[in-house]
Amino acid sequence: MKYFKTNSKVLCIQNEAIEKAFQSLLSDSNLIEFQNIEESDDIYYFTIQPKGDFRRSFLLDSIGLMNADKEDISLLYQQEAGDIQNNIDPDFLSLIKAQRVMSINLSHPNWKDCLGNNPLPASKPIHLNIVGLGDVGGTLLTGLKLTGGNHISTIGIYDKDENKMLRYEQEMEQIHFDGLSMPKVIRLDENDIFDCDVLAFTVATFIPPVGSEIKDVRMAQLEQNSKILKIYAKKAREAKFKGLFAILSDPVDQLCRVAYEQSNTDDSGTKDYLGLASDQIKGYGLGVMHARAVYHAKRNPALASYLEEGRAYGPHGKGLIIANSIDNYDEDLSEQLTQLALHSNLDVRATGFKPYIAPALSSGCLSLLATIRGDWHYSSVFINGKFLGCKNRLTKSGVQIEALALPEKLINKLAVTFSDL
Repeated sequence: MKYFKTNSKVLCIQNEAIEKAFQSLLSDSNLIEFQNIEESDDIYYFTIQPKGDFRRSFLLDSIGLMNADKEDISLLYQQEAGDIQNNIDPDFLSLIKAQRVMSINLSHPNWKDCLGNNPLPASKPIHLNIVGLGDVGGTLLTGLKLTGGNHISTIGIYDKDENKMLRYEQEMEQIHFDGLSMPKVIRLDENDIFDCDVLAFTVATFIPPVGSEIKDVRMAQLEQNSKILKIYAKKAREAKFKGLFAILSDPVDQLCRVAYEQSNTDDSGTKDYLGLASDQIKGYGLGVMHARAVYHAKRNPALASYLEEGRAYGPHGKGLIIANSIDNYDEDLSEQLTQLALHSNLDVRATGFKPYIAPALSSGCLSLLATIRGDWHYSSVFINGKFLGCKNRLTKSGVQIEALALPEKLINKLAVTFSDL
């Protein structure tokens, strides 16, 4: 492994092919010894992989990810290192174990955007914009106004309905308590919606009415909500948006894929990957399914293992997997808890109300704040062209997906869910 340093960036070059691709950049760099790497340096490792199937960047926290020949649900579980560990520079291995290395795929045309330009996790309050002030958007805004003061400086709001913006700006700015820091809420012009670090997309053009007999409400929304999302995905491309594009509209996971594909396709229909990168898009829907599983686990002693040992995986709807425990996985208990979480949505509808408060706060407000802080949370991340909900966090060196020692039965269920996305 060779180490080149330019300013406070350390470029780790493993082979001649990578070094050749870097000739212009390396001309301004100095070849250094490992011991000259400083604690404040940003460290990067480079690969060349098919850009449609592999992530642009991520936290390299396992040697098995260094030169993987594929990315799939194996990212969610621990794998044996095998003989590869014996062939890794021990100095570089120490950097991986310290979780200091960002892996960057040079196949992506905008890979240089990863070099020291990440606004998250935030060391200072950020700018967050919300597009869509319906039930979810308005509740999300209220939650962030009350709880986001330490992490968000301003919240920009945009909706096609000017009166909604006027109403929410006035209402939010009339929330005050002496000594309590809160983000400032401002109305946006449509041309300014991408002037931010995080854009939260909550627009919903179709929501089945209470009493509707539609069983899978979220999938019924896909066609209609895709139409408006495609417009904003193109706008993000045109704006060369570098921040996080957070999707809260249903169905979350499928819409993330729509945004990724639409943003990275030019006007002739050619995929050029000049839009939103895989690491820029996250879906926020799984947080409330975890919260609903917690709700039921607290009320049934037989399901209580979930509170300390369980995990949630998959989409926000059909295909959801609630595992009662990772160490003591029980398929029957897990299926029971999964069905309870899935039907919680319909249980609220049966009361005569739309179930938007818990999703807006559990999946939206609290999970977005965890993302901004760099904490573990549930959201959907890019895996081999799709987006799958799982526990992850955003570090200085990229997205880190939680990898656990999963039981084989759970891995098989994950494979089915991933295949069906």
